[in-house]
Amino acid sequence: GQTTSGVDICDYYGDPGDVPAPPGGFPPTPTPAPVPMAKFIQNAFCRKGPGTEYGTSAGYELGQETELIGRSEPGRQPWWFTVLRCWVSDSTVETSGPVNELQIVPAPPTSVPPPAAPARLRVVNWVCNTKQYSLNLEWIDMADNENGYRVYRDGQLIATLSAGVTSYADSPPRGAAHTYGVEAFNDSGVSDRPIIKDQGCN
Repeated sequence: GQTTSGVDICDYYGDPGDVPAPPGGFPPTPTPAPVPMAKFIQNAFCRKGPGTEYGTSAGYELGQETELIGRSEPGRQPWWFTVLRCWVSDSTVETSGPVNELQIVPAPPTSVPPPAAPARLRVVNWVCNTKQYSLNLEWIDMADNENGYRVYRDGQLIATLSAGVTSYADSPPRGAAHTYGVEAFNDSGVSDRPIIKDQGCN
């Protein structure tokens, strides 16, 4: 073919679209690194921490897959931290990839459960005469994590008391019997509310 400065400008490099190999050949195509994954074998909650004592923040359905970005601390049942930044139990998934290389994510503090309900609510020191209608409520404090107590008369809140208090004095309106309820409360919620009726005073 035609030459320019001793170089044949019509050298044949192959069919259109062919790319000549560089000296030493083409570098190998990099293999993508495997990603830790979980596939759900049942519907499952994704929780705010690695345990059923934590609340839920999302959910996954049977057959869904998700990338894993962390794992629970050793010494407890395995839980996996997903890209949604919530936790799924190992019992709900099949894992694949280098899950043992995942970083350990510390468990967040557990939320305080609602307090236990007061026990043995009763009416004492009941007085009904022409000058006075009064009574005392007494109960046993069964909680160790309450912020306080709320007292209700006929479904209406009449008093909020401090933690550890176990009695309340009331002077209710005269008439038919009244229904009283007492519940413990804290930042997580309220206890059950036991109720009791007095005798009324006409």
